[in-house]
Amino acid sequence: MNWPNNRMSYIRTVPLAIVCALLCATISVVLWEANRGLAILGDEGTYFLAARYPSEIQQNVSAVFSFTGAMFRLVDYDPALFRALGVVLVLFSSFVFYIGFLKIVTALYPTAINIKFLKFYSLFFIATGGILHYQWSYLTPSYYTLTAITLNLFCGLVLLGLVYLEEKKLTLAYLVSVAAGFVFGYTLFFKFTTAMPLFFMAMILSLLWNRVDFPLRRRFLIAMLLGFLFWLAFYFIFEQAPVQTFEMFKEGWRLYQTLTLLYDPVKRLLAYLVDLWVLLYTAIFYYWPCYLILVSGVLIKYRYREFKDPAKLYTFSFSFSLLLTWLVVIVALVVSWHDGVFVDVSDRLKSFPINGRTLSYLGFELGWLLLLGAVYVFNSPQRKSKGNNFTHTGLLCLFLFLAPIAGSLGTSNPLYNVISFYAVPWFGVIYLLLILLTLHYGKSSALLVFVVVTMCAYISSQVIQGSVYQPAQIKPRTLFEQSIATSVGDPPFTLMLDRETHNVIQQLSLAARANGFVPGGDIIGFDRVAGLVYAMGGRSPGHPVFPCCFSASYNKYSEIALKFSDLARLKKAFILLDVKPGDPIPAILASAGIHFPDDYRLVGRVQGVGHVFLLYRPVKM
Repeated sequence: MNWPNNRMSYIRTVPLAIVCALLCATISVVLWEANRGLAILGDEGTYFLAARYPSEIQQNVSAVFSFTGAMFRLVDYDPALFRALGVVLVLFSSFVFYIGFLKIVTALYPTAINIKFLKFYSLFFIATGGILHYQWSYLTPSYYTLTAITLNLFCGLVLLGLVYLEEKKLTLAYLVSVAAGFVFGYTLFFKFTTAMPLFFMAMILSLLWNRVDFPLRRRFLIAMLLGFLFWLAFYFIFEQAPVQTFEMFKEGWRLYQTLTLLYDPVKRLLAYLVDLWVLLYTAIFYYWPCYLILVSGVLIKYRYREFKDPAKLYTFSFSFSLLLTWLVVIVALVVSWHDGVFVDVSDRLKSFPINGRTLSYLGFELGWLLLLGAVYVFNSPQRKSKGNNFTHTGLLCLFLFLAPIAGSLGTSNPLYNVISFYAVPWFGVIYLLLILLTLHYGKSSALLVFVVVTMCAYISSQVIQGSVYQPAQIKPRTLFEQSIATSVGDPPFTLMLDRETHNVIQQLSLAARANGFVPGGDIIGFDRVAGLVYAMGGRSPGHPVFPCCFSASYNKYSEIALKFSDLARLKKAFILLDVKPGDPIPAILASAGIHFPDDYRLVGRVQGVGHVFLLYRPVKM
């Protein structure tokens, strides 16, 4: 007799099982990637080398390498575990965000708890937003990773603290606020361009959140400041004294100002505005058929607004809006389908705007957020939710919408390239809009389930296919080609690398050790060979990377960075080049008191991964 009901309950769990399976599969693939691949050229090598020897990088505007260094030390310098730890922390921070988000949404809309599997769908959906961080396979923890972790933690803690204030659980509220302040301090010391906007956003949200008495909100903010003071005390006692911190920051700022095209504040701000426009235009343009449907729907509803019978008007408006909503999301699915399935394409990493737009998959999350926002506006002409609750919903959405933008500030890359690293709050906005639409239409959660399954399937495909077939750090090689066991680093650990990278590391390591190099010894690398220095078991004196030869500003950068190390160490260091040994290399080294190539002899020449690598040892060691 109960079979039909049991069968229906079983059917309702199928979409949830699909979302869970997609998330588990994606996490499994990302963790499978942890011991595969190593970029011996480019940024990833800097992340490894600087985390291995954070004490070498004192003159910096960011303490990021002290923090990633602590993570690396925690796993005994195992590169695979280092990467896996980053994944675990990103997922943990997503979980903290989920707790705060779900608490505040159910506080605003208590009836939302009646939506079937609300908690599970929100957990899996937000976790999927967290794992999106790895769609380009940048597993090695960097300041991108730390930013994502602290942004998720901070937002989740602020939301959780406000709910505890409403519930009069004041001790918990103030403890959570102290924790948020501590996270703010942590973020400030490695990425102040993100920390300050986040703090001011949280302050404004707290001050305007008048569901709580003002004295309680004031104490909440004071507790947050107290948490920040705890962070300062912790850092200055256990890491670096205040005066030294300030001096090292000034030196680091002077160093980075040599790269004016990348780090000039005014130029970066203007570039961010352009990047945001590109992302916004992309997000709207690719879903233009959906907006056309919505505009047509508005015109049709306006045409039939003069029904004399209010009951008929309501029935027509409700049924028509529901039909149009489903039509919009189905068309959006069709629009997204191609990019979701065909991920391994030649131009996946070529994001430079064409006709004012970047690649469509980079605008996917923002595209769905804006589209669902437009659908919500279309579906709520009566504005039943207007008033205090509506105001607080708007404040919450604005806070979460701006958070990924704040997370992206400070990057030298196009903002539309990195904003998806911090997309978890956007997933919160999307899920909140789905809750509002579900409550608007009654008990059925079919729309919420459909959108969640659609977006999770798309993102899982992007992360799995994108990271495996188009890993940005080792392009154009795939992770399936990373099959040769290779000993890297000091202490040595095994990573699976492709044959060509393996040969380069092995041959240069053998040449270095045959000529007196010992693991942990100094290697000065030009241009961006930090990954190769790390793989050979070397350390870079004074700075992890010495860019050169492409512009005068790059050469000036290296001249300053070389002076951060002791001259005696520099003169005993091996020199590794992936550029020609002529000008400006001798001039850069001469600025630090090193006579190259006169005092050196060539001990290794290896060709691979599209480069020729030259290894020199000092004549006198």
